[in-house]
Amino acid sequence: MKMLMALLLAILLAANLIPALAQTSQEAPPVGITATLPAELKEAFTSTRSAAFPVTQDVVSIDGGVFTITTNGITAEFMLPFGWMGFTQDIKLQLMDYANFFNDPRSIAQFLIDGGINLLVEDPDSGAFVFVFVYRNSLSELFINLEDEEMFLTALSMYQEDTGLGYKREAANIAG
Repeated sequence: MKMLMALLLAILLAANLIPALAQTSQEAPPVGITATLPAELKEAFTSTRSAAFPVTQDVVSIDGGVFTITTNGITAEFMLPFGWMGFTQDIKLQLMDYANFFNDPRSIAQFLIDGGINLLVEDPDSGAFVFVFVYRNSLSELFINLEDEEMFLTALSMYQEDTGLGYKREAANIAG
């Protein structure tokens, strides 16, 4: 009799668990890093779409974290601090970076191209974005190429003069 009561009690308890077990578990969305630009910049991304990738005139290469960008006859190299993300106008070269980081990668690349922004840099600590423009001016005409040690030190000292407290710029490499 005790065995029969124990069996009936076990069946009753198991029957109460069936609805809970029958519910499907909801999978969590995949973890990824996404960033969105401020609302005022999002407005620029509402233009008509094209089936082709955005076309850039920049020639870009990335080697060991060093971004080499040639635009308008100027070649500039940028080495970002560890952990910072850099995005060039060449979406094909950085396809996975764009896809993993932005909700609307095509519009971001088109925004960079349309705005003449050669490099978009994101500081993960503050979430701030930095726009980098490469263009020729009287100062770049003065230095032309920084492979000469004296030219490099002169340009670097000028470049570091306006650096804010707590920051140190370590390099500047511009040729063109």
